[in-house]
Amino acid sequence: MTTFANTTIQLRKSGVSGNVPTSLNYGELALNYYDGKLYYKNATGTITYISSGQFTNSFSTMNVSGSLIFATSNTDTLSFKGANGIGVIANTTSKTITLDGNIVFSTANAKTQTYYQNSAPSSPNPNDLWLNSNTGVMYENFGNTAYPIWAEFGPTGAQSNVTNSIFNSISSNTIYDKGVELLLYSNSIFVQANASYNQANSSNALAQAAYNYANTSITTSGGSITGRLNVTYQPVSTIGTAVNITAANTIGGTGYADVLSFTNSSAGATKPNKTIRLDSVGNLQVVNSAYQITAMSLSDAGDMTLAGNTTTNGIAAGYAPNRPAFCVRGNGGSVAATTTLTNSNWNIEYNQGSYLNGSTGIFTAPVAGLYQVNLVIRTYNNSSSGIAQALVRKTAAIGGGTTTSIMVEFGPNTSMNHAGGANIVKLAVGDTLQLIASSGTIIFDGNDNWSVAYIG
Repeated sequence: MTTFANTTIQLRKSGVSGNVPTSLNYGELALNYYDGKLYYKNATGTITYISSGQFTNSFSTMNVSGSLIFATSNTDTLSFKGANGIGVIANTTSKTITLDGNIVFSTANAKTQTYYQNSAPSSPNPNDLWLNSNTGVMYENFGNTAYPIWAEFGPTGAQSNVTNSIFNSISSNTIYDKGVELLLYSNSIFVQANASYNQANSSNALAQAAYNYANTSITTSGGSITGRLNVTYQPVSTIGTAVNITAANTIGGTGYADVLSFTNSSAGATKPNKTIRLDSVGNLQVVNSAYQITAMSLSDAGDMTLAGNTTTNGIAAGYAPNRPAFCVRGNGGSVAATTTLTNSNWNIEYNQGSYLNGSTGIFTAPVAGLYQVNLVIRTYNNSSSGIAQALVRKTAAIGGGTTTSIMVEFGPNTSMNHAGGANIVKLAVGDTLQLIASSGTIIFDGNDNWSVAYIG
């Protein structure tokens, strides 16, 4: 038997609301008889209290479905557990326990639900029941949730909600429940009607299969389609293309794919045929009526080649906006030999494509072809006794050889201030041009310029 040590119990008291003892000895009590609280010091040294409200309005026993539940120990816990679709919700703030009435059945324990209302339920599950609260007629859903089909099996003589039905050449204006045989027959009709609905619902898949079959027939038999063909392609996800054509080693020979052929069947049409094809390196080509000449070819890199002449009626404002070209004007300073002119000697008027490097003074050809080159410079001194000379020099990308494309030269005692030259220079990709003061001293001022433009 456990014994307690002898302790003298001391009792303090107060009749003022809110008074709390600041210190107590173990075993010492303080009663605030206004607030109904008895204060004591617990084992951790904390002053706490027992309130009179703790002992009111409690149940002496708990009865659940005829069974008494008792606590056999002060550590026993009473728990509420949900089951069979009923949930238990505990709210720690409001100190409440709620039984959830929204029963949800899983597939394993699915139940048939019965509706009691005067109009058909909008989203019932298959085989759910509906009791019409106005007529007392019972119906069963032989359809699905999205498309319910209600068939009655309630009181004799009550009318179904399905009218004007036709099935297997058996028709009736209205289906009535007049006995077991008619009930079974009508149920059979609705079951088969539901199967028909499912079949119709899969019509897209069947139509696609029919299209695939027809397409295969055309491929294997070399058939044709007569009439107008419209293709509408609006997939829900961004995949594939509307029309896919696969071909290989066609009329053009090995490596060619003739993907489209056009024929003008109008009366009096001459050279009525054209063929669009791909070659083995990805060039898209248009072949003439005799299938002998590639009239047009578009490379995979975007280059276009025409076998014949090109006629352009009008030049749009944005025509060839990226054609390589530049023009610089001098800023007035003198330039002594031998110096390559750079940004320190000019102001850039335009530099399409940025193929002129102003820091080095070098223009690099981005595409092979013919380039128009122009130069205007000024003599440094009319009474100069020596030769002043400026060159536009070309340096080949392959081999590094240099040639003079333009030379402007001033002799001694000349009275001419400005002089210029022009040339059409053929450049390969990577070839460069630069302006050089090659002898004496020249002036490159605002009346002088150097320009290059790709012409084709």
